[in-house]
Amino acid sequence: MKKPILEVIRFEEPDIIATSGLGMTMSNFGDQVPNNGTFSFFGGSSGDKSHNAHEENIVSEFNSYFGWDWKDLDEVTLNFADGDNGLGEVVDIDKSDDYSYFSKYNGTYTYNNGSFNMRSN
Repeated sequence: MKKPILEVIRFEEPDIIATSGLGMTMSNFGDQVPNNGTFSFFGGSSGDKSHNAHEENIVSEFNSYFGWDWKDLDEVTLNFADGDNGLGEVVDIDKSDDYSYFSKYNGTYTYNNGSFNMRSN
């Protein structure tokens, strides 16, 4: 049996959140500042990686890190309690400055078989 990979993320507050397995954290989406959304991948054998959502090679970075074969970001699914959404729409809307409700996508996600599930905070 393989040992799980453990990552500790420290915040300014004295809280510590521990996660295991593959996943990502999304931040700066829906903050009304265009083009600053970021992904931070964790749990892979190549270590943690951070990427701007608008990098030209972002799909290949997802494929490389998570070992999948997505053709575009619309194929990357974010699952929530109230449904799901393709990541391409979230990234496209981050190019605008008027969609503050997209901040709900900020958070930590676990990866499972080609899609991402938001962890409850």
